[in-house]
Amino acid sequence: MDTELYLDTARLGRMCPTAREAERDFLALVSQLGSSLYFEWFLQHGWNSLPPRLIRRVPALRCWDGVAELKQGIARFLNQPPDCSTYFFGQSDALIHFAADALTRKARSILTTDLEWPAYLDHLRAMAKRRGRSIHVVPLRRMIFQSGATATDVRELLLDTALANACDGAFVSDITYLGIRLPIEEICSGLRAASA
Repeated sequence: MDTELYLDTARLGRMCPTAREAERDFLALVSQLGSSLYFEWFLQHGWNSLPPRLIRRVPALRCWDGVAELKQGIARFLNQPPDCSTYFFGQSDALIHFAADALTRKARSILTTDLEWPAYLDHLRAMAKRRGRSIHVVPLRRMIFQSGATATDVRELLLDTALANACDGAFVSDITYLGIRLPIEEICSGLRAASA
């Protein structure tokens, strides 16, 4: 199954010492190289592609093997095939435009929740309306915060809604902007089983 992945790095939190060292060395490298061919080569091909004098200055970046390896690593982490499509975005607005466009191009009935970022939902609704697609927003916020719904309750409601509306697409965050972790793996498994 083809899967597209979105990793949000806009909200960084606490970092382990190794990540802090890598960030420090990355900033040192960027401030030294700027937007040069060496820097582009480093991003594309990794730490070993740097000249020896730079390798000695930024040892914490030895973990970087380039964009292709990053994409393959993400695919391995998610148990996806190595050629899984992976996209990188520098701005959330560009990402949501791409996601809404891709989703509404293929899916006719789209499942989402009221736990998504409001601006994202607005953009998804606008794109769906433009293409004549239907959006089914499952009201989870009150159910979770006021009624104390369990992960099983949430999974069942999402699956029931998806099946009742013949949803062939979904826009659901693994961890919402409110910090709620949704049982995405179980939801996807349930949807695959129902469509088999």
